[in-house]
Amino acid sequence: MKKIIVVLTIIFFILILLNFLLKKLDFKKKSVVYQKLSLTKNKLPEKLDLQKEAKTNSLSSSNSTDSSIKTNISYKTLSFQETEKLNNLQNQLPIENTDFSIDYSSYLNTLFVSPKNKDGKEKAILWLKEQGLENLLSYNNLVIFTPFVNNQPDERNASEYKDFKENSYSQHLQTSIQAREITTSPSVNPTFIANPQNNFSLLIDFLRILTSLSTTQSNNQTANEPLNNSPNLPNQSLTPPISPLPSSPLISLSLSKLFQEAGSKVGVPPKILEAVMKVESPSTFNYSNEEISLYSQPGNSIPNCFINTCSEKGPMQFTTGVDRFGTNNCPGCAPGYCPNAWASYGQAINIYGDYSHTPDPCNIKDSIYAAAFLLKTGARAANPFFWTQEEVYRAITRYNGRSACFNRFSRLGNRSYCQYVWDYYQNQ
Repeated sequence: MKKIIVVLTIIFFILILLNFLLKKLDFKKKSVVYQKLSLTKNKLPEKLDLQKEAKTNSLSSSNSTDSSIKTNISYKTLSFQETEKLNNLQNQLPIENTDFSIDYSSYLNTLFVSPKNKDGKEKAILWLKEQGLENLLSYNNLVIFTPFVNNQPDERNASEYKDFKENSYSQHLQTSIQAREITTSPSVNPTFIANPQNNFSLLIDFLRILTSLSTTQSNNQTANEPLNNSPNLPNQSLTPPISPLPSSPLISLSLSKLFQEAGSKVGVPPKILEAVMKVESPSTFNYSNEEISLYSQPGNSIPNCFINTCSEKGPMQFTTGVDRFGTNNCPGCAPGYCPNAWASYGQAINIYGDYSHTPDPCNIKDSIYAAAFLLKTGARAANPFFWTQEEVYRAITRYNGRSACFNRFSRLGNRSYCQYVWDYYQNQ
């Protein structure tokens, strides 16, 4: 057995060395290609984050060097008390009277108000003031009033208008994920970057596996013993997942610590956060420990952090209420405006992490904390650290919309967003 381990170890080491050389050669070739592209088409080189449809849709209609594109945008966020009031308001909604109707979309993070007469808007604003939520009006698209056409109010009430906008946005997201299936690899594995640190870690873990196999044989353990038998995990029967996911050695230690930190402080299982990032921005896992640390410092952000069609940006793809021109219109977005989830959840880093800086959706740590806050709000979990399947599905539906648990994608192993996150949580 020892001889076999030695031989396999040598072979494995040789394969890693060959992989390193091939990756290095491939990287040089890509560098030449990117340089040519940047000279001929003014496109950004290297590390394109491929967040959702990123460059495919967001930058396709104009040149990336357009002077009208805003690069330094400051994002306002609600206080914790205001976010709590907004979430608690859902228990009262929808409401309807002779002057207006109001409903809230937790999916779009938008309060929809449908005036029924010319005085309806003013009376709805007065109602918001009575609820202590008048400050919502100062944020981009947290409150949307249905338009008057020819001095006549929209025939739809707030709930009908909300459903229409949610369906439109859901269709946009599905198109976006389909686009990513074309432009990215068919699995959610982060691209393996060959560097000595990753290779050494793989070698160590491979040796550990071989050692454990040897120990297992010596102890005469059965081969059909479950690999994951933790009593802490929810014990629910599911079909075995087709998991193309990488094991922990491929995950940056610094990134793993961020999931642990935000998860423990906010009250979300870290593996849930990890799974969501793998769907939203898998290339974030390609960053080195040093880069993750740098892009998590207050005031810093990942490079080439594009604003997508509906104002989504950053590692966790939060809508921000601002398009790439600095307006709240998002003309290419199906709902007809820029949703703004960041306003409600972006301040999580300061609430739970005891920081005091202005959060940035393109900052890795800020975005992870914000995602944790949003997922926690959606899950309404009885135990913050051990979620049931129902709680996971609620959280992802809040994060990605009503179709998140139904539409399946090949890059997720032919699973829905909800199923993928649940399987990842159960089996990693």
